[in-house]
Amino acid sequence: MSLLLVTTRFSVVIIAYKRKEFLIKAVNSVLNQNYPKELIEIIVVKSFKDDVIDRTLSEKLIKSIYTESKSIGKKFSLGFQDSSGDIICMLEDDDAFSELKLKTIAEVYEADKQIDVFLNGYDIVDTEGKVIDVNFYKQNREFQSKQPLIKIDSRNYNPDLFQSLNLYFNNSRFSFTKSVSQSLIPILNLIERGVDVLMPNIWIGMNLNIAFIPGIKNKFMMRNFKPRKERLMNTQSSNALENEIERSQLLLGDYISLIKYFHETNIQLANFIELEFKMREIMIDVLSLSKRKLLHDLKEFYKTSIYRKGKKYKVFLRRTYISYLKVSLLSPFFIFDPEITRRIIIRLML
Repeated sequence: MSLLLVTTRFSVVIIAYKRKEFLIKAVNSVLNQNYPKELIEIIVVKSFKDDVIDRTLSEKLIKSIYTESKSIGKKFSLGFQDSSGDIICMLEDDDAFSELKLKTIAEVYEADKQIDVFLNGYDIVDTEGKVIDVNFYKQNREFQSKQPLIKIDSRNYNPDLFQSLNLYFNNSRFSFTKSVSQSLIPILNLIERGVDVLMPNIWIGMNLNIAFIPGIKNKFMMRNFKPRKERLMNTQSSNALENEIERSQLLLGDYISLIKYFHETNIQLANFIELEFKMREIMIDVLSLSKRKLLHDLKEFYKTSIYRKGKKYKVFLRRTYISYLKVSLLSPFFIFDPEITRRIIIRLML
């Protein structure tokens, strides 16, 4: 690493809610980076107090912020406000960084100071941190591993690429320049839980330059987590279905907050988020087997989407129109066998 590269300073914001058993492992994954320790700042934002953990953080000279807020966005916002690095990285308590993450980001950043957002891939690990072979977004992960360094901006926005890179999943893959992190603070304060779901669209709406770095792979811990499609196809579990509906409804609150915020600052982005909001409503209608509301929301979605113009919406709208037609054709069959129909629609929409 050249003398120029080692001037890049990092702040890593680690958020924790109740998972005490994993937090120190996340911290150690940052401390064990192949990068000068004096250029790394760690900030832990957590919703619990623990004498052993607090003493450990203090001994490791790590900043610790306590908050009673359960909001994922507000936790990251608090950490961002207290960060001093040139690059700010996000990390959740049950994930871990690979040893070369900061070094690799620094090299990319020093080669191109126009980049605002840095993204990376991930491996699936068990609770001991060992990489495991599971069919969890496997196709996406295989696609990511074969890619070169990809730079994305408002001129080459491609929603299909975003889906293939699975960029709407896992906050621990996101890193930002200092200036971008500061501009995200008021936005994060509005997001209770859907930070990773909403962030990519916000970056594009803010015309940020994004780099996907395939050589970096975080460690995402697999516990009892299942992909959304697999969870929804399991209609035998009424509790799982009710929980999914509740999660989706809570996520709608994040959409509404951002739509209101961007109506004052970026109407194009507000309109795009509103379009995705309506798609989420349609999925809830399907899960709830609410035929009348489904037909109403489909109509509103169509009325909204036909007025969206611009190259960056072209691919996105093509996909949503196809889903619209399929759901419209299948919705009358709710009255015959709702469970089978729901499975078919979920398979088509996800």
